[in-house]
Amino acid sequence: MRNNTGSNLFSIGLGFMLLLSVGWIGCRSNRIYSGGADKLNPSSANIVSESKTIKEESVGAGGSEIPWAIFPQIKSAAFSDMNTAWFVTYRDGDVLRTEDGGRSWNKVPLEAYDKSNQTRMSQISFIDSQRGWAVSMKGRVWQTINGGREWVEIASLQSNDPDWDGVTSLEQIKFTDELHGWIIETFSIWRTTNGGKDWDMVFSKSDSRMKGQPVRGFFPDGHKAWICGTEGEVYRTTDEGQTWDVQTMGKVKCSDIFFIDENTGWLSRDAAGQFYRTHDGGKTWQIQPEFDKKNTYIESVWFLSKKEGWAVARQLLEGSSIFMSQNVERNLTRGILLHTLDGGKTWQTVDIGTREPFFHRIYFADAQHGWLFSRDNTYRTDDGGKSWSTVLKLPPIADTKSVSD
Repeated sequence: MRNNTGSNLFSIGLGFMLLLSVGWIGCRSNRIYSGGADKLNPSSANIVSESKTIKEESVGAGGSEIPWAIFPQIKSAAFSDMNTAWFVTYRDGDVLRTEDGGRSWNKVPLEAYDKSNQTRMSQISFIDSQRGWAVSMKGRVWQTINGGREWVEIASLQSNDPDWDGVTSLEQIKFTDELHGWIIETFSIWRTTNGGKDWDMVFSKSDSRMKGQPVRGFFPDGHKAWICGTEGEVYRTTDEGQTWDVQTMGKVKCSDIFFIDENTGWLSRDAAGQFYRTHDGGKTWQIQPEFDKKNTYIESVWFLSKKEGWAVARQLLEGSSIFMSQNVERNLTRGILLHTLDGGKTWQTVDIGTREPFFHRIYFADAQHGWLFSRDNTYRTDDGGKSWSTVLKLPPIADTKSVSD
């Protein structure tokens, strides 16, 4: 059950709760995109050679200004082993691929067959080095069977639920095998049993128990799921989403959830800087000893065993305000990497040798090989977190332009 599938496969959604009022396309087709790969320089992410790219000015403007400086540039990532990874960029929805642990990158511009209707991807998931799925900003689902070199549009999220207003923002997509997959949307949870061709909304705000917005999920298989939400909720299903158990940990946003086996899991809460642990599969949760870092917001948690785990957070420094953009601009926020060897009872800060405004996600393929995401940079360790090196450095986004699918 380790690594979210029972095998060495994992996908993460790297989205803050950016609630954009975007439109929705309710169509189904079999469009095929076969794009040449643009090679990237890991130190600058500049295009080095060949083929075509989606130019920013050719993507439709969304009409809203976004303070990109406070958002991570990598919104979603998927891994099939310790060296093979796919990233989706937040603003432009491009897909980046590496097969050598980040030493080199290829940029795959996912452009629709109709060049006047280009597509921006939002979330991505792979079950091995060849088979993967992605969902676009407006809920169009795509599939690849050759490692992301070609993509076929196979579905779009559609529902007759009168309380559902269409796709607002996609938080996560996760496939556990070639048939079973899950999608977390801002106000709904979806499931497929036929490889993504059809999707059923299995939980939404039409259920009065959904008080906030689901943000992060852990999916060991097609039957079980644990999902945390913005109002401190934990949604749990063991029957493919037919029924849900809902618990509330207080009205503080839950930021991440992770299980090491069917019974043992951890839950992190953002503003409270707290961790919870369960020993009974999420039926009950016990708060861990209070975290000793003030003004710390936990973003992501990952455990390698019942004892050893990692977490990342952002800390507001003295003089900070409630406005994140001002804090980043004035260098009043910093990223913190945390490590525990006692199951989360105590945490030690790990210095990676450089300062970041925040860290957003962390992933480990095994005890030695891990990936760490900040706003503009991606780091990798090959020695169990003792040292970290930059494998992808994206230029900071200086403008506030919003683009849409």
